[in-house]
Amino acid sequence: MLRYGLIGAGVVSRLHLDAIAQLEDVELVGITALSANAAEARAREYGARAFETTDGLLAEGLDVVV
Repeated sequence: MLRYGLIGAGVVSRLHLDAIAQLEDVELVGITALSANAAEARAREYGARAFETTDGLLAEGLDVVV
């Protein structure tokens, strides 16, 4: 299983998140963004955790970062 993280929660993030959701054997671990509110909203929408910092997200031992 590949563990994904997303940096950014703007308009384009939805395209990436929808593509990740289509993949088999993946886990969307979390999302971080300059706007904590945007990261939290996207994370809730896609069943992931919101991270306050990029370092916090990267500390999760991800396989892929978008």
